[in-house]
Amino acid sequence: MGSKRNGAPAKLRRVVAFEIGAHAVTASEIELHGDQTRVVRRGSAAVAADTWDDLAGKRETLTQAIRSAAASAGIRSRQAAVVIPRRYVTVKYARLPQGSPEQIAGMVRFEAQQYVPFAIDDSVLDHQITSDPGDDMTTVMIVAARRSLVNDLLAAFDHAGIEVTHVSVSSLALAEHVRSEPMPVAILGVWPERVDMAVVVAGRLLFSREADISEVSQGSAAPQAGGDEGEASQSSPAPWAGGGKGEGGTALVTEIARSLAAYQNEHRTQPVERLVLVDHETEDPYLVERLSAALSIPVSVLDGSDAAALGLALHQSPDPISTINLLPVQRIERRAEARRKAVGRLTLVLVCALAAVGIWAIQQGMAAQARERRLAAFENRRLKALQTALKKTQEERDKLAATYRVVSVGLGRDRPVVDVLKSVSDALPRKGGIYLTQLTFDRNGPVVVHGSADDHEAVTSFLVALQASGVFEEARLGYLGDTKSVGGPGGAVSAGSAAAEEKTSFMMYCRLPHRADEDESTSSGSRRTGRQSASSSTADRLPGGASE
Repeated sequence: MGSKRNGAPAKLRRVVAFEIGAHAVTASEIELHGDQTRVVRRGSAAVAADTWDDLAGKRETLTQAIRSAAASAGIRSRQAAVVIPRRYVTVKYARLPQGSPEQIAGMVRFEAQQYVPFAIDDSVLDHQITSDPGDDMTTVMIVAARRSLVNDLLAAFDHAGIEVTHVSVSSLALAEHVRSEPMPVAILGVWPERVDMAVVVAGRLLFSREADISEVSQGSAAPQAGGDEGEASQSSPAPWAGGGKGEGGTALVTEIARSLAAYQNEHRTQPVERLVLVDHETEDPYLVERLSAALSIPVSVLDGSDAAALGLALHQSPDPISTINLLPVQRIERRAEARRKAVGRLTLVLVCALAAVGIWAIQQGMAAQARERRLAAFENRRLKALQTALKKTQEERDKLAATYRVVSVGLGRDRPVVDVLKSVSDALPRKGGIYLTQLTFDRNGPVVVHGSADDHEAVTSFLVALQASGVFEEARLGYLGDTKSVGGPGGAVSAGSAAAEEKTSFMMYCRLPHRADEDESTSSGSRRTGRQSASSSTADRLPGGASE
């Protein structure tokens, strides 16, 4: 049940609404989708008929009824909206100068002193602007209820463990059902002892009135209208009970006509075009016909079993007709402060938790960095040791390679030391006359022979023999000169020799054939001379010189 509009639907919501009637507390859970409503759960619990007249005295009974109604409906939500009967609320309209919202609120509080029948400090006050922004004056709907009544009602819900987030008025909740009507439409809630009327046009509430008709059945000549004074009378049997067509219901029809006349006196240019009857407990099957005939306007019927609850849910829709909330400001502030403290505590806990996690993460990071540093230091030491060992190994390898080259060159069969010495020995003249004093052998090629001879012919024979040996690539005479020698060979005095003899000294240069591995040894910087010198200071001739 609920009005349908052409606007885009809003997100799906669940609203819990409580209505405290004359005989029962009704709890409803309503699904709200845009401005469309659907009752999901519904439960009720009986209360005494005079509950509203003594909320403070019947708080425990009302609390139990609230819990029972919610339990029977299976409602678990801890938040709800509540509706107050129109007869316990003062609703007045005032025209004020244009101003800011803060200025309007100040003027409303001052203006309300003329309309509210009890002290402003003892009331819960709210207002809503119902005029267009372009109007010369601002029309404001002022709604007030006794603070004690609201506090007693909220205390019952507090004891039931339910937080009340919205306190509305019965006629304002009913008005939500006709808020989309373009022409003035009156919606009428009918109970056995009272009627609530609201007139709505184009989403604006123009008029609200409650009438008490309970005394008609006791013989009163005329019903009493009002409700703005906040006084309620005892309930009694319905004035329309019994009777056939054209009988009974006179008081109800009369009171509805008076309410419409009261509206027409304030809004002469906007007559009511249609009446919507929200039927709660009427038993007169001819009531609609009687009202239509008496008022001369069309009358339709709206099921009243959940009308107020659905209207409360529509207060939460995107474009409600009423924004009135009679929840005391002090209570709102206390709850807001409690929420701020809760949020503050939660924030503090979260900050502490995040700080603890941050500290733990930092400690873990520092521990990981320490492990990495230790591992890096160990690996660096290991690398340094390996580098030192590698360098030592490379040096040893270089030495070994150099030694290998020297040995391989020295022991190579194409250039053996023994063969060089044999070649020099074989080249000595067989007749003698040659005395070798020094032989220098460089493994890179040069062989230098120093010595002396008896005459030049012996030197020449020795040189020719070296050249013909085939061992040397080149053999040439480097130096030839005369010297004096005393005695025999080596300067020793021979037996039977008395005078110095003339000798010929010489130096011969021989070069071995060139090898490729000698160039490689020279370019690497690791060349070893491997020079071998054979010096002989003896004056004796090598074996094979004189005789073999």
